[in-house]
Amino acid sequence: KIDKFFKQLQVVPLFGDMQIELARYIKTSAHYEENKSRWTCTSSGSSPQYNICEQMIQIREDHMRFISELARYSNNEVVTGSGRQEAQKTDAEYRKLFDLSLQGLQLLSQWSAHVMEVYSWKLVHPTDKYSNKDCPDNAEEYERATRYNYTSEEKFALVEVIAMIKGLQVLMGRMESVFNHAIRHTIYAALQDFAQITLREPLRQAIKKKKNVIQSILQAIRKTVCDWEGGHEPFNDPALRGEKDPKSGFDVKVPRRAVGPSSTQLYMVRTMLESLIADKSGSKKTLRSSLEGPTILDIEKFHRESFFYTHLINFSETLQQCCDLSQLWFREFFLELTMGRRIQFPIEMSMPWILTDHILETKEASMMEYVLYSLDLYND
Repeated sequence: KIDKFFKQLQVVPLFGDMQIELARYIKTSAHYEENKSRWTCTSSGSSPQYNICEQMIQIREDHMRFISELARYSNNEVVTGSGRQEAQKTDAEYRKLFDLSLQGLQLLSQWSAHVMEVYSWKLVHPTDKYSNKDCPDNAEEYERATRYNYTSEEKFALVEVIAMIKGLQVLMGRMESVFNHAIRHTIYAALQDFAQITLREPLRQAIKKKKNVIQSILQAIRKTVCDWEGGHEPFNDPALRGEKDPKSGFDVKVPRRAVGPSSTQLYMVRTMLESLIADKSGSKKTLRSSLEGPTILDIEKFHRESFFYTHLINFSETLQQCCDLSQLWFREFFLELTMGRRIQFPIEMSMPWILTDHILETKEASMMEYVLYSLDLYND
């Protein structure tokens, strides 16, 4: 299992121009030589994950599909004015905008990760005069890892992906106010529905069966985040006495607002929920075993989805982080390796400039529209 994972993800970016080869952990282990034949991750050869040209077909498809969807919503929200906060929408409409913002951030982070993985793999595997006839004998280590280490196709692919990332960042930034309102409304609705309605049945069962620990955790969750319709928990709720609802039913009215939880509230709720569904704990009998199957599924689903809430509430910062490719021009580690012989590398060795220069040198007409996107990396 570890071998398969290490084979797929051979090089992991650490920070800037520093990275680590996972296979080195295996090679330095005590019994590696005895079991050398069993490991495939230590063999030479790159994973398809580091071939940016192969991934371009899927990236283009995802980009085209998402841009089309975003344009449709952008026209509705920004152009027609339905994105104004006073223009009320249904929960389903807010949820679609919420999902769209999350999908966009996930695509951007995925593409940025692809770029950084390719870049990191190249830094670990510099070229030489035998692999690239254009590489001179006296080329520096950093130069062999950047300037002479990419084919023309790879450079064009990187330029295109970077342009997609930066272009989509601008489009999503224009809809920030629309997304922010939808995100806060959706998170508020999901959190309140979960705490006030979904947790009502497990709380009833815990009170009825005198499971005091579960009862105290569920009540603590509700006290932490519940925004009750009348300003307080309904005193006549039969669930609070461990009793069944009357035949006519018991209606819980959950308000709707565009207000997200604080980071502390979200952290506390997720931590308490995790304590309920954790498979392992200090004692032999876990709290999970005392919960019913449907309750566990509901809690797991909310716990899984709420992972993204913190990132989405801070939409602007998250968008910036997902598109941050500043590591492409970090070179402090390689400067250290020159042992003081260089204060700085010339711009010809800098990746953003290499990509820009390649477009200008080749005069590729289809790439001219992307010429300034690579230079924008210096602003990250």
